[in-house]
Amino acid sequence: MTTIRQLLDQKGRNTWSVRPDATVSDAVAEMANRNVGSLVVMDGVSFVGIVTESHLLRNAALPGENSSATLIRDIMETRVLVARQEHLNNAWPL
Repeated sequence: MTTIRQLLDQKGRNTWSVRPDATVSDAVAEMANRNVGSLVVMDGVSFVGIVTESHLLRNAALPGENSSATLIRDIMETRVLVARQEHLNNAWPL
């Protein structure tokens, strides 16, 4: 099994974020600028969720709506598994 530390060493430890009141267009631009497929959603200093390319593709292009103006809070995932510093050496099933 891979540990969380090994996963972070492979993927990198940088995280990029977006506000929940940002638009899909904002998130797409930030993902493209950072060359990443997901962004942490932060409300000030509080972690509130995550938005991924899949969220954008599955939820933003809603029929009859301006998908670029859709707010991240309306499509983000709020149920997120979080690992803390003390969990870095724990095994992670991949």
